[in-house]
Amino acid sequence: MVSHQWGEAHFIYHQESGQTHFVNQSCIDILTLVTGKSLSTQEIYERLLVRHGIDEDPELKEAIEGVTALLEQLGVLSSLP
Repeated sequence: MVSHQWGEAHFIYHQESGQTHFVNQSCIDILTLVTGKSLSTQEIYERLLVRHGIDEDPELKEAIEGVTALLEQLGVLSSLP
């Protein structure tokens, strides 16, 4: 996977599928956390809470579940080292 940022826009190129995806900062945060690691949604959630210094947030956890499901559907998560 190759990623580029132009201003506030983030793009990832998924080499296996040949597709480019426009993603938000939350997606980039998750991809940064999981690259080279096998993390559960709960672990991603906990690490993002610590990284951003915020308290538990059920809406954030739900959003992370949605983003990880989308990344899995696109095949991006399964292709990370």
